[in-house]
Amino acid sequence: MKRTQIYLSEDQHEFLRRMAFEQHKSFSQVIRDMVETFCKSPGNPGDSPATREREEVGQAHEEKLKVAEKEVKKTIGRVLKSKDIDEVKEVAESLKGYVSEDRYEQLNTAIEEYRKSLEELSKFS
Repeated sequence: MKRTQIYLSEDQHEFLRRMAFEQHKSFSQVIRDMVETFCKSPGNPGDSPATREREEVGQAHEEKLKVAEKEVKKTIGRVLKSKDIDEVKEVAESLKGYVSEDRYEQLNTAIEEYRKSLEELSKFS
């Protein structure tokens, strides 16, 4: 929850104070309830075609990410069984832009550690 401060006219303040008293709610809760009602009502500015389009694009992007994630997991599972580091690096590279830079670096670090552990294991075989 975010804290905010607003200026109200005397009439607005009195109206909200009266509503809070009648509903046995805090002043803040009355305001939050009114904002929530407004947000859910059709025709509000947040319900514009452009907003809906952005939401649809976002949902489509989320779906693509889910499909990509499944493919990546499947590929990584196959790669880990085959111990092919180049293929693992290729999969990691395909994630660039889909994951945060920190996550990408963590993945590359993990791949490098995995490569080193395979080299160590190969000494014993």
